[in-house]
Formats: sequence, structure tokens, C-alpha cells
Amino acid sequence: MSINFSTDSVGEGVIDRPTVTFNSTNWNLEQIVRVRGVDDFVFDGTQNYSIIADPAVSADPNYSGLTTSIVYAYNTDDDDPLLQTTVIMGEGFVIDGYISGATIFLDANKNGIKDSNEPSTTTDFNGAYQLDIPLETFDKNKNGKIDADEGNLVAFGGTDTATGLPLEMPVSAPADANVVTLLTSLVTDLMAGGMTQSEAESKVKSTLSIPAGVDLSDLDPIASTAKNEPGGVETLVAMTKVHNVITQTSSLIDGASTADNAAIVKAVVGAINSKIQSGGSLDLSDAAQVESIIQQSVAKVKEFDTNLNTEKLSQIAPEAAKVMAEANQSTDKVKSNFLPEFIPSEIAKVQKVTLGESSIALEEAGAGTKPIAQVVSENTGESLSAKIQGNPAPSQPAVPVVQGDVELVNTSPEILGAEGQNLVGILMIAIL
Repeated sequence: MSINFSTDSVGEGVIDRPTVTFNSTNWNLEQIVRVRGVDDFVFDGTQNYSIIADPAVSADPNYSGLTTSIVYAYNTDDDDPLLQTTVIMGEGFVIDGYISGATIFLDANKNGIKDSNEPSTTTDFNGAYQLDIPLETFDKNKNGKIDADEGNLVAFGGTDTATGLPLEMPVSAPADANVVTLLTSLVTDLMAGGMTQSEAESKVKSTLSIPAGVDLSDLDPIASTAKNEPGGVETLVAMTKVHNVITQTSSLIDGASTADNAAIVKAVVGAINSKIQSGGSLDLSDAAQVESIIQQSVAKVKEFDTNLNTEKLSQIAPEAAKVMAEANQSTDKVKSNFLPEFIPSEIAKVQKVTLGESSIALEEAGAGTKPIAQVVSENTGESLSAKIQGNPAPSQPAVPVVQGDVELVNTSPEILGAEGQNLVGILMIAIL
């Protein structure tokens, strides 16, 4: 009796014996087929493939046609040690000086809360992290990765190293992302509404005028802008504008609402994504378009804060939108007037005002403790320009970006191996 073996991806794994044969002299002895990972010299993360056994061929009808199960294998990049049986996927890059001390976790049930069984870690002083995710627990379909329906990454808390201010709003991203930002938060929110990750990213990019070739789950917009890399400045400007509108709109509503700030932020994100879903472009430097987002956000918050005075907020929304639009127009001017290496620090000057004094003033307007006319006077035109120029610039913008290394952890007995090396595991075949 003979059995033929093959792999479904010779670019990832090969076997040393395509056929094993049993006869009257060796029928009761184990025969070994060794599997070796192929080094493709390309960083492509962990790749899954299968070892396939054809039905047995034998003149004996008792054995002819016998089948065996498919064996699943994982080929990790060759910078992983051969015997590192826990790590099967994960590479990342560290961004200096972003969100320090933030908690990042796999939100497996997508409830936005870090439950006790969900893996988590904390970003270090430089904003870097490494998150280990146990595959046997969270990889429900056993395909070697965390799929969209198996969880998102969520980061919350910590301190923005550019401004010294706390991270007020949680940010999320698909589980395979290397960066967690407000733009990836828009993506995960759209995915929750039924879009695929590719569809959601495409919608966000086209609506916010980000080049189609940008990978929102991987690009560091601050470093890319400073290096004048393709798509960097467009992504940074879009992210900054989204951050400004979310923060300032949330502050305005927070002044009038008793609802939790996280719920208000979620409502504003939902309002922005409603515009993205409707198609076309979204100009967050246009007061009329910003006002529409404010009004929709107010209506969403009213759904869970029934005591919210929507009439009062609706009345001041047009003036509040002027403040937000001018802040984003100031960001546009930075893009137009400065060389790439200076853009991040100049945008930081704008954000120090928009996320600080302007947001506080809008919250006071929402609470009714400061006239909206005074807020507009102090945070638009020459007054806004004077505040921006009077600020010392932080080293980078205050857009919340968390970037690091997600490693999928495998403690089950499946076959695992690094590129160009024998797998930690062999196929043992015997007739029983």
C-alpha cells in the first residue's frame, strides 16, 4: 500500500518524501515525512498551508482508498526562532512619542470594554507595545489569524506625549493593524455596520481625500509626512481634521449632556461615518458640512440622553461649526505653506489650541456658561491666528496614534516552523 503526500503551497512548505509505502515487512513501523518551511526572502508574516494525503493505493480492498485528515501548518518569517513555539505571527514598528501608558487589548466580543479574559498590554514611554494573542482561545476558525469577526484592537487611556494631555477618546483598529488611530476607528465602525475591511478603508480614503494606495492600518502619518513619503501629508491632515471635529463636537455636547463622554464620542464617530457611507467627499473645513455632523451627533446623543436640550444645541451649532471649520482651515494652510519636515510641528501648534482652549470654550458654550458669540470671536480670525503662533510647538501633532507589534500565540500541538527550517513537528504514519 502506498500514500502520496503533497503541500498546497510549495512556496511556503515542502516535504522530504512524496510517497510512503507499506508492505509485509514494515506494515507495523512508523514512517516519517518531514516538512520544511520555504524561505521566500519576503516579509509576509505567517503564512498558512496544508499537508495533503491522497487516498491510499493498494491491491488489498481493505486498504485501498483509505483517507487521512489534512494537516495544517504555519510558516513564520525567518526572524522568528525555530523553537519559539509560542509565536506564530507578528511584526510591527515603534513610533516614538505618541501615546504613553495607554492600555491596548483585543476586544474579542466587540463591546468596547476590556473584559478579564481578553489579552492586553500597556504602551511604553515611547508609545510602543507588543500584544500576545493566544490563538487557541481567540482564533475560532483555526486559520492562524484573528479575522474581522474575531475581534478588534482597542486602545484607551494614557498620555499624549506631544501635549501632555490624556487620551480622552478610545481608538480602535482591525486586529491585523500595525497602527491604531482615529482613521482606523472609522474603519472598524464601518466594518461593524457590515462592510469588509477593504470596503471600509476605501470609503474612508475616498471621502477624506486620502490617496487610494495608502494602507491606513500600517502608515505612520507623522513620520511619513516628515520624510515626504507618498500619502503621508494627506493622511496626517485628514486625521488631524477628524480629531479636531470629534473632540470639539464632543466637548460642545458634553457641556449640555449628562451622558458618558465615551458614548458621546461614539455618537460623533457614527455621525461622521454616516456621511462617509453616503458617498462623495467630506470637507471638514467647510462650516456647513461640519454643522451637519454636529446636528446629527446631537440627535444620536438624544437617543440615550433623553434630557438633552437639543433645541439649544441646534441653535448654537452654526456658530460652533465656524470655530471647528476655521481650525481645520488653519491645518490646510500649514499643508500649503510649509515644507514637509516642518508640517508635523506646525500642525501641532494648531492642535494645541483646538484641543485645548477652543474645546474648553465650546464645552462652556454647550453648558450655557459662555456666549457662543464670544467663543467665535476668541477662536476664529486674527484671534485664532495669534493663539496658534503664540504656542511653542510640540515635537509632533497630538493625533492619537498607537503602533506596535501584535503576536499571535499558539500553545496547541499544530505544526509550526520558520522559513527555511524544519518545522517543530513531523508527520508520523503507521498502519494500525
